[in-house]
Amino acid sequence: MSEDRRITMRLTRIENTLEEIKRNITAPVPPDRKITVREAAEIMHCSDQRVRDAIHDGSLKAERNGRRFFLSLYDVRERAGYATLEKNGRPDSFNLKGRNYDYTTDQRD
Repeated sequence: MSEDRRITMRLTRIENTLEEIKRNITAPVPPDRKITVREAAEIMHCSDQRVRDAIHDGSLKAERNGRRFFLSLYDVRERAGYATLEKNGRPDSFNLKGRNYDYTTDQRD
């Protein structure tokens, strides 16, 4: 793959991420509801098994109904980093997923 193509693909991913952040900041907070493991995996951009592993190790709370697990939409969105986007007081940084991120230098704490 050519270097120009790689740069174009990376810029596209960056633009998509910025658009997603913009949508999440301006979107109204959805009401809390119970969601399935598959829905949680889609929100968190991971596999169903990774969500089940997080449930079993205790990092995600879930209610069990028979063989199925149901999770809180708020908990899943917080784990995915949607609910924790906050300004840190510096104009060039924000807190994403519990870590400070300075987008002018592309550095994470």
